[in-house]
Amino acid sequence: GNHSVTRSQTVTVRDTQAPTIGYAGANTTIECTATPSFTVPTASDACGGSTVNLISDVTAAGTCANNFTRTRTWDATDACGNHSVTRSQTITVRDTQAPTITCPGSSPYTRSTNAGLCTYKIVETEFNATATDACSSVTLSWSVTGATTISGSGSMADSLLNFGFNTIQWTATDACGNTSTCSITVDVNKVTTSTTVTVTPSTQQYSDTVRFVATVTPYNCSGAGDIGGKVIFKIGTLVMDSAFVINGVATLTVPLLEDTIHRINPNDPLSPTNGPLKPGSKTVTACFSGTDPDYIVSNPTTPLTVTCENADITYNGQTYFTVNPTSLTGTVVLSDYVVDRNDGLTTRGDIRNATATFWKDAVYGNVLGTANIPVGLVNPANKQEGFVTTSFSTTLTSSEASGGGRVYEVYSGLNNYYCGDDGPTTVTLAMPGQDFVTGGGYIVFGNNSAGTYAGTAGKRMNFGLVMKWNPSGKNLQGNINIIYRRMENGVQHIYQIKSNAINSLVVTDVDNNGNSVAANVATFRKAVITTKANFKDITDPLNPISLGGNLSLTVIAWESTTVNTGALDRISVQLAGSGSTGLLFSSNWSGGNTMWQTLNGGKIQVRNASTPPAPIAKQVQPETIEIVEHAFSVKGWPNPTDRFFTVSVASNSNEHVLLTVYDIYGKQVYITNGSPNSIYKFGENFKSGVYVVEIRQGDKRSTVKLIKQ
Repeated sequence: GNHSVTRSQTVTVRDTQAPTIGYAGANTTIECTATPSFTVPTASDACGGSTVNLISDVTAAGTCANNFTRTRTWDATDACGNHSVTRSQTITVRDTQAPTITCPGSSPYTRSTNAGLCTYKIVETEFNATATDACSSVTLSWSVTGATTISGSGSMADSLLNFGFNTIQWTATDACGNTSTCSITVDVNKVTTSTTVTVTPSTQQYSDTVRFVATVTPYNCSGAGDIGGKVIFKIGTLVMDSAFVINGVATLTVPLLEDTIHRINPNDPLSPTNGPLKPGSKTVTACFSGTDPDYIVSNPTTPLTVTCENADITYNGQTYFTVNPTSLTGTVVLSDYVVDRNDGLTTRGDIRNATATFWKDAVYGNVLGTANIPVGLVNPANKQEGFVTTSFSTTLTSSEASGGGRVYEVYSGLNNYYCGDDGPTTVTLAMPGQDFVTGGGYIVFGNNSAGTYAGTAGKRMNFGLVMKWNPSGKNLQGNINIIYRRMENGVQHIYQIKSNAINSLVVTDVDNNGNSVAANVATFRKAVITTKANFKDITDPLNPISLGGNLSLTVIAWESTTVNTGALDRISVQLAGSGSTGLLFSSNWSGGNTMWQTLNGGKIQVRNASTPPAPIAKQVQPETIEIVEHAFSVKGWPNPTDRFFTVSVASNSNEHVLLTVYDIYGKQVYITNGSPNSIYKFGENFKSGVYVVEIRQGDKRSTVKLIKQ
C-alpha cells in the first residue's frame, strides 16, 4: 500500500486569440436630404463569446454646411479581452440640388412712370420672387437689364425702373452655392407728367394784357425723347391763343379780348358781348396737344378774376330842351361820349362791350330813358371810341310850367365790361319862347367828319332848314333836309337826312365860344334843334335805301350878328341811333362832340322874341324878361348867364321892395330888401338851373324867370 511519490501535471488553458470581426458597410455618398445609415460588422470567437464595439464616430466638415463626411469605426473583443482588428465605414453627405425659385406671374408687366418723373417706383413686393431649398436657407438676388441697369438682393421695393423695356432676373442661392433663376419683363411704356398753369396777374381788367405759363415735368426722358407739342390756352371755352412747348414750358402773353364769334349776335358787329371775358370769376385751362404719345399729359387749370376796364364817359348832349306849350310835353335827348381809357398798354378794349345808363339826381337813381344801353362806335375803324344816346318824353306839371320848366341833374355810368361814371350835368326842360330859324347852304367836309356813315373830306354837305312856331305859338313847324356825299370803295354815295318830328327849338344869344351873353353884346344867335329823322342812301334816287327811322338828329345853327352876308354863319349836324347803333354821322367831330363849321356858302337866320332890330356893339342894354304887373317893371340880364344875374326894379311908388329867389323846386335860395328904382346883383354861387324871381312892393307882385348855365 505503499505509495509512490506523487507526480502531477498541470495543464494551463489560455485564450490568447482575438475574435474574428467581419467587414463594415461599404463607404457611400448620399444627398443632404437622406439620413446616413451605417452597417455594423459582425464578430466571432473560437472560445466563444465576442462583442462588437463602436470605438469612434467622427464627422468631418465639407466645403459648405450641407457637405460633410461621417466615419464610424468598430472592433470586437472576447471574454478574455482580446481585441480584433478594426473595421470602418464612411458616409459622405453632399448638397448638389438647386433651390426652387418662383417669379410672379402675369409677365410681361406694363407700367407708367410716377407723375413728374422718368422712372417707375416698384411698389412693395409686386415684382419679388420666392425660393425654397430642402437643405438650407436661400438668398435671393436680382438684376435689371435693358432700359435700366441695376442689381441688388432681397426685395425690389422702391427700386426705380427707367422708361422702356426692363428685364428682371432673380437668382436663388442655397448655402452650398447651388443656384436657380427666373425672370420677368416690365415695360414702362408711358411717362406720367405733372403739369401746372399760372396766369399773371391773377386779377386783371378786361382788355389788359396777361401772361399765361404752362409747365410740364418731365419733358425729355431717355428713351422717350422730347415731349414736343403745344398748349392752347382757354378762358372758359374761349381760346385765347396757343404756344409751343419749349424745354417743358409754353408761354403766351395776350390781351383779354374776344372776337366777334363770341358776341351775342354774331351777325351784328355792333352787338355787345356777354361772353367768356365778361367781368367775373373765370377758369384758365392749358390744353396740351400734339405731344409725344409716350407721355401722359393732363390739362391743368387755375382761377382768374376779370374786373371791369376803365373808360371815360362824358356828357356831350344838349342841356336845354323845350316843351309844347299846349300839352306841356317835351322830349329830352341824352348822349354820352365814351372812350376806352388808354392805360399805357399796347392793347385797348372794344368799347362796344360797354353799356350805359342815365340816372336822375344820383348815380343809380331813377333811370332816364332806357337802362343798360349798348354803346355804339363813333368811327367803325376805331373800337375804343363810343357814343351812346337815349331819350324820354315827359310832361311838366302846371306849377313847373308856371315856374319856367324842370331841371334834371343827369348822371351816367358804364357797366357790363367797363366801369366809369359822369355827372352831374344839368339838363333843363323849359317853356319855349317865340323862336324861329331858317337857312340854307353848304359846307365842305374837312378831315373830321365821323360816324358809321361819315362824309368824305373835300365833299359837300348841303342843308336847308325852316323851323318856327305857328302863329298861335302852340306848335313847332318846319323841316330839315340834309344831303351829303361819301366815297365807298371808289364809288360816291349820296345820303339824305330828313326830319320827321320836331322835339325842341332853343335860341340863345352867345359869344364866339358859344357862351350865353346879353343880346346887345352877342356875336351870334345860336339855334339848337333836336328832331327825329329818317336816313336814306339816295345814290340811286329811283331806288332809295332806308338806313333807319326815328333817329336822333341835332342841328345847331349860328347866325352872325356882326356880318349879315352869311360869311361867318356856322352849322353842325349830328345823327345818332338808339342803343348800339352809335354815331351814324357827325359833320365835324372833335374832342367827343360835334363842333360847328363855318359855311362855305349860304345864309342862316336865327331869331327870338328879344332879337333886336340891329346889333349894338359893346353897349350893355338890359333885356326885359317878363312883366306881370304894370304897377312897376322888372328887367333882368344877362339871361341865360353863367356868372350872376342883374335885375332892375322901376316903380312910381317909394315903398320898399322885397326880392325873393326860388329854385325850380320852390326852395328859397336868396332874399333881400331894397328900394325901388335900384339894381340888384345876385346868383354868382347858384347852381345851373331855372330860377324864379318874385318882387313884391306893397300889395303888388311881379315874377320873372332866369336861367343859370
